[in-house]
Amino acid sequence: MSEDNPYAPPDYPAPKDPAFPPPTGPAFAPSAGDSWAPDQRGVEPSDTATRPVAGIATESVRATRPTNAMARRSFILGACSLILTPLPGIAAVILGRRARADIARTGDGGAGLARAGIWMGGAFSLVWLLGAAFLVAVHMGSIAA
Repeated sequence: MSEDNPYAPPDYPAPKDPAFPPPTGPAFAPSAGDSWAPDQRGVEPSDTATRPVAGIATESVRATRPTNAMARRSFILGACSLILTPLPGIAAVILGRRARADIARTGDGGAGLARAGIWMGGAFSLVWLLGAAFLVAVHMGSIAA
């Protein structure tokens, strides 16, 4: 093996049988018809991130930020506050505020979920409380009459 290049093919001894010569190089060398081979002008293609390296097919990787767990919980509790009592809505507002502060500090994803949880929790809790006040007012009016 060559000491200069550790990836060079090994040096084979002279063939004993001319019908079976030693291999001349890797079988995965790019040819002109390959989609990832250099074009005719000798310029590499622009999509080097998805081009195979040394014959190994690779896929492009997209990095994503993890979603904040408190933001998810805030969104779920905000949606549940429409059906349930206003207590999940209040918890959604509190968790959403804490999640937004945590997202600003750590850089996690989920700012939109936290914002939606705050809005839904506040709005649906307000609807519940206004509905309860309306029912109390109607009930008190029926008692006074």
